[in-house]
Amino acid sequence: MVKLDQMKKSSLATALKIKELNAYQLMKNELFETIHLELLPGEGIPLHPNPQRVLFYVLSGEGMFYQAESDLLMKQDDSIDVPAGAERSWKNTGTGSLKLLVVKFF
Repeated sequence: MVKLDQMKKSSLATALKIKELNAYQLMKNELFETIHLELLPGEGIPLHPNPQRVLFYVLSGEGMFYQAESDLLMKQDDSIDVPAGAERSWKNTGTGSLKLLVVKFF
């Protein structure tokens, strides 16, 4: 049986700030990394690839997810699984904050 002291708890209040973004690394190990990302209205992340598979889950707000020549409106409780190497970007098109949980798989 796994005991509580063998588990790792994280909190946004104590998470490591990621440079140049309103983002915080909640947890990272050899299997995955979890990030809390917030984009204010009109903010976005440029189109870029990632060498890892990435899962995005919309915690709150809404925004556009862009991938190559297509786009997809994403709202609270939507998620998208992005294969490794796929170029993608985000833009907050809503009137409030867009908060995302980002999970990168190694």
